Parts: sequence; C-alpha cells; structure tokens
Amino acid sequence: WIDHWEETHGPLTLVMHRTIDTQGKSDARGIELPDITRYSARSNTPPTPEPVPRGIPILGSPRATVDQAAQFLHGRTSPTYTEQDHLLIAHCYYDHAHPVGIDPLMAFAQMCHETGYLTSWWSLRPRRNPAGIGVTGETSRLRVVPGTDWVQDRSSKLWKRGYTFPNWQTAAKAHLGHLLCYAVKPDDQTEAQRQLIVFDPRSAVLPAAFRGAVTTWEGLNGKWAVPGTGYAEKITIIADSIAAT
Repeated sequence: WIDHWEETHGPLTLVMHRTIDTQGKSDARGIELPDITRYSARSNTPPTPEPVPRGIPILGSPRATVDQAAQFLHGRTSPTYTEQDHLLIAHCYYDHAHPVGIDPLMAFAQMCHETGYLTSWWSLRPRRNPAGIGVTGETSRLRVVPGTDWVQDRSSKLWKRGYTFPNWQTAAKAHLGHLLCYAVKPDDQTEAQRQLIVFDPRSAVLPAAFRGAVTTWEGLNGKWAVPGTGYAEKITIIADSIAAT
C-alpha cells in the first residue's frame, strides 16, 4: 500500500499509528518505521544484516559523528521532533559521553532502541525519558503525589511510573550516568563520571552486584532490559546503521 500511495502521490512522510492516535493506540509489538521502509520500494532489496560483534565495551572511543546521528533520526521520529531537535539531542549525547569515556554512538543507539526512535509516549515532551529510566509498567487510577516518579497520561487518565526530565541535556546526562553506574566501580570513577552520575535518579537503587560489573553492552542483557534477549545486539545493529549513514 505504501508503494502504491507513493507511486500516486510521490514521496510521503511515514509515521507510526501510535504517533498520531490520541487515544493511546499502539502498533504491533517490535515493529518500527525502519522495518516497514526496509521492504518498501524505497529499498531495492532488503539489506543482509552483518554479523553483530560481541563484547563491545561500554567505555570506548567515539565512532561516527554527531551529524550522522542526527541525520539518522530524520524521517524516523515523531513529527513533534524536528530536524533541529534531532541535532540538539545528538549533541547532548556527543558533548557529554566523550568526556566520561562512553562511546556516544552506542548510547545514542540505545536511546533510539529504547524510545522507538523518539516515538514512545515516555520519550515525547514533556517527559523526555531517553531509556526507560524508572519505567516499570506500573499504572494507577488514583492520583499520585506530585514530585514523585509518577506522571499522568491524560489520554488514558492513568498515572504511570517513570521519570521525566526538564530538557534533553538533563535526560542525556541521566542516561549516561546510569550507564556509568553499570560500567565503572565506585572506587574507580573519575570526578567527571561522578558529576554525571548525580543526574541519574536511579543510581542509588542500582543493585550492588551490578555496580561496575557490566563492562560490555552485551552484559546489559537481562540487567538493563529484562529478559533482554538480544538487547545489546539490537543496539549494535542500530549503531552500525548510524555509522553507515
């Protein structure tokens, strides 16, 4: 159908159903825009995925550029995020990840995976949650005390548990700080790393067994995401796609 419409009307801007439905409609689980466009006439043939390397360290040298990261989001995000927003968000990751030793490409790719390329309810303004931080799936119909880690979804009239951030600078810092909690033991943290961890609202409740014990992205499988089967591998595929942009 997309091929037919584009033959009739020319190139179209594609969005997911959940992006425009005000009643909280969701799409088929796991389906994102790249999965759709990959099999449309836009692509001559479906790409063959490269083998995903294993054991990629969380702390690593930057790969790809901030412009590549921003460009990768074009046409994939919610219409509420503009190309200017894409560049701003990419800079938030690249400006703060490199000084603390995190490869910004992988952190940015994790944000893309966690938020469905900035289309998830949690990632939209005014919530700006970049990586499911504190999002448990818990809901309540009763009013929750303001200031706690709950926010109201006005369309469903439900209160949902999770953290919100006032801007993308703070959101990216919280995300990167949470990664550092996993990747670096407290005694080994640099001053710059400690300053970034302050922005992570979940740093105090991370299990002691996880602190500094996860040095590779693959190690996040089953810890950051549960059950987390293939979690790091999916992030790596996104990162490789950004680097190829």
